[in-house]
This record gives sequence, structure tokens and C-alpha cells, in this order.
Amino acid sequence: MTGGAEKRKAGEMADNDEEAQEVTDLDARRYFKDGQRFVTPINGDSTRGFYESLLEEKPDSHLAIRYCVENGLFNSEKHAILLKKYYSLKSSGVFNANRAAMQRMALKTGESLPSPNRELKRIKSEPMDANSSPDKKKKKKDKKKKKKDKKRNRDSSDSE
Repeated sequence: MTGGAEKRKAGEMADNDEEAQEVTDLDARRYFKDGQRFVTPINGDSTRGFYESLLEEKPDSHLAIRYCVENGLFNSEKHAILLKKYYSLKSSGVFNANRAAMQRMALKTGESLPSPNRELKRIKSEPMDANSSPDKKKKKKDKKKKKKDKKRNRDSSDSE
């Protein structure tokens, strides 16, 4: 390698460091509160206003709690209180859509819902292609066999 190439690489590395520093400076996530996932909407946002008023009317509304925590709407004191409620709701499975659907189905059918701590039984089966099943394979084999038999019968009758 020549000296010029080494200088270029060192210059490129310095540029990359500067770009990385700029990116970290622009990243708003470093200002996020605990549990916050999205950038806080502006005060005039209609969705923000809806969920703030819903939380005032119904302090136990899981939809309002989730929105306010994940968007970081309130100061640190109120956010900490909501965060505790949010984590307790999350651990109880309120935000789990699959579990809610299973509960509705269990209510309709009258069956009991499996506990979340129970391990599911594994089904032992042979690996299959995505498009094929054992029944389809058997039917295809039978069709091929019938075609061969027809062809043999036709050939044997023609030769006689």
C-alpha cells in the first residue's frame, strides 16, 4: 500500500466517525422515557387529545394507558404511575390479541383456557413440503399407476 491510500483511509474513518456522531446527535430516542416507543406527538394532535381526555374520564382505560406510556405524553411523575399500571396490564395479557381471541373462543365453546405457564405439547409428524400432504402424494401415485396400467393394456391389445 502507498502512503496516499493510508491517508485516504484515515480520512474516510474520520468522516465516518463524524457521520456517526451526527446521527447520534439527531437521534430522539435518547430523550425517551421508560416504556416509550414512539416520538411524542405535538400538543395540537387530535389523537393525543383524545387519549388524554379518555385517561381523565377513565383512569383505568388500558387503551389510554398504553397510548400515553408508549408516546411519552406526561411528565416523569405521572409517567411513572402510568408505567406501573402499563406493566401490570401487560403482564396480565391485556395487550395480547391472540390470548384475547382464545378467551372469546373458549367462552363460545365452553372450554377452559390453557394457563399461560403450561407448555404446549409437541406434535410428532414427518416433515412435509408446504404444498403437499400424504393424501395428495398417495392420490398422485395411484393416478400414475392407473395411467401406466392403461398404457400397458393398450399396448398389449395393439400388439395382438
